Amino acid sequence: MPQPLERDGKVPSFNYPKSTEDYIKWCKAAILDGGNLGGWDPENPLAADTKYGSSVNVFDGVLTTELGQWAVLIYLGGEVTQRDETGIPTSYSRLVVSMWGPDKLACLIRYPYQRPSQVELRTCHYCYKENVPTVQLSFAGRACVGCRKKLVAEYEYPGWTK
Repeated sequence: MPQPLERDGKVPSFNYPKSTEDYIKWCKAAILDGGNLGGWDPENPLAADTKYGSSVNVFDGVLTTELGQWAVLIYLGGEVTQRDETGIPTSYSRLVVSMWGPDKLACLIRYPYQRPSQVELRTCHYCYKENVPTVQLSFAGRACVGCRKKLVAEYEYPGWTK
């Protein structure tokens, strides 16, 4: 499972998933909150095409809040790392939930699920400061003004979009 990114000795106050179950709970809660996760099936949450020994399945969807629409992407992929007694996959080497805010910039995910709010829109992905204005860095990164100044040359060099 992914671990929190540590930058300059800081780890965000967002909770990170510790298991496949955390991801499944997040997705189920998002659906209960009115989200449409593009065909993700809560009855068969780890369904993916495994005929080639590895699996990839991507579900894209939308959560709508008073702040607007949030794009959500669920990625199941990599190797099947566990199966139940009937052979159905219960864990993958790569299981990711990503989200982008109404401003089209990436957002950190909070576990357990909480309705997306200003917290996601006002948290820098680089220094993890919360409740600060954020701006775009590179394609869809979210940074505070201070981090953008420090990192823009590293991420947005000539030809970075190619």
